[in-house]
Amino acid sequence: MNRFHPGSNILVTNYPETGITELRAWSRRTVNGNWTDYRANENYNRLAYNSAFTWQIDGSNGEGSMAYLSQTKTDNWEPLHIYDFVAYDNDIYQRRGKLESDSSSMYYLSDVFLPNGVLRVDKYEGKEREIRLGHYSLPEIKGKN
Repeated sequence: MNRFHPGSNILVTNYPETGITELRAWSRRTVNGNWTDYRANENYNRLAYNSAFTWQIDGSNGEGSMAYLSQTKTDNWEPLHIYDFVAYDNDIYQRRGKLESDSSSMYYLSDVFLPNGVLRVDKYEGKEREIRLGHYSLPEIKGKN
């Protein structure tokens, strides 16, 4: 069940069978080179936030959960954190995203809601680079998985 909030353009999805809730949002705020700013960290760069999965910090080798991380020209991994809301129509939540270090690269992001989940339909336009999309982090139960 999706509930769209038009004032903030935030989408809240609740799965009644499990009680799990997901949030989808957007932010255009840049960090202006201050990569210690809160908007640059993994708390604020997710494509969606899920109430059932554990948190994972972004890693220096391009590890991340529910986020795109792109290799930059300095061989660092930059999370996608600048989003523009495009539309929510026919159960499709659309955003555009770009890197702060390379605004010529554009990510077209669509979350298509299906009866039993979400289909991500994303497109990247820009110079060739290594890109990683992490899924939700899975908990470590009784040792390593």
